[in-house]
Amino acid sequence: MAFVFFSVAISILVLGSLYAYFLMIWGLRISERKTRLYVKIGAFVACFGFIFANFLNHYSDTILLKWIYVISGVGIGVVLNFMVVMTVIFIIYKILRLAFNRFDSRIFGIIGVIFTILFSTYGVWNATYNLDVKEITVKIKNLPEQWRGKKIVQITDLHLGPISGENFVRKIVDKINLLNPDVVVITGDLFDGMDGYSNNKVADFSKLKAPKGVYFVTGNHEVYLGVENAKEALESVNVKVLDNEMVDIDGLQIVGISFSKMFGVEDLKQKILGIKNYDPNEASILLYHSPQGIEDAKAAGIDLQLSGHTHKGQMIPFPFITSAIFGKYYYGLTTEGNYSIYTSSGVGTWGPMMRTSGKSEIVVVTLK
Repeated sequence: MAFVFFSVAISILVLGSLYAYFLMIWGLRISERKTRLYVKIGAFVACFGFIFANFLNHYSDTILLKWIYVISGVGIGVVLNFMVVMTVIFIIYKILRLAFNRFDSRIFGIIGVIFTILFSTYGVWNATYNLDVKEITVKIKNLPEQWRGKKIVQITDLHLGPISGENFVRKIVDKINLLNPDVVVITGDLFDGMDGYSNNKVADFSKLKAPKGVYFVTGNHEVYLGVENAKEALESVNVKVLDNEMVDIDGLQIVGISFSKMFGVEDLKQKILGIKNYDPNEASILLYHSPQGIEDAKAAGIDLQLSGHTHKGQMIPFPFITSAIFGKYYYGLTTEGNYSIYTSSGVGTWGPMMRTSGKSEIVVVTLK
């Protein structure tokens, strides 16, 4: 299955490179053979350079490799935005050609380049400076009196690595402390997973002010990093890692299931009910990285599931893909009977530090 996944991923990159090349040649009417070769090489470098930079950063953590990672990430983001913009422009061009017969594609190509630059600039700004605080209220059956009106802050998908580091964590911690949460939960992909490992990146988590604790479950990127590395880093800052276990805090059960199955859906029902002292009839919150296993969570008596993973697509056109995979659970709050799930768009970004779909967010859950 892993071989199939990576084969498909490589095929998509190859096709994407060729498609970007075609759009550039068509839009700017590049006819010279040498220039076309340079464009083709540039398209392939932009698409595959980021994969190469990921690989290198997994084994080394130098300033040079960080800049290669950043530049290649921006490069693949710009290429993606170019393909989206130029596809729309190509369709408009063809429609106008049918109506008016003659149009110079070069004009459309120049417009496409300008829009790509503006769209990419917006994406960087949106990811870097437009962090939202999302407030929701969730009703939980049998909620203990002492928990009514209390606040749980959820963060997810920070992807700490070459781009987001100590300063980024410091900013997030300061924002969370201003919200006066009772509990803070981190639902996976805290680490990018491809730039080695450093306790320094999470040092400021020790400054989180949450009287009832800070809890974490792993995501798929912690699997890439090495789960034990992630646990060691978080234990040093008093963040409790819930590895298929539960904490009971004043009658509220917080259940954490580690992300371990890279393909398919895990048997969450069996894992949840197998946790010592878990009571399906008492109030419960499930921390699980991916918005999956919905029916299992319901059958296990879970009242609220907090997830991430999808990034709300992060960059167009991926919202259409994530919504197709995860359905109505791909983003936001969904309530079905006594069960609710909130899927967050996440705090950070993966790959390009761009967000052209939605906002990054810190989630404040008020219980009632």
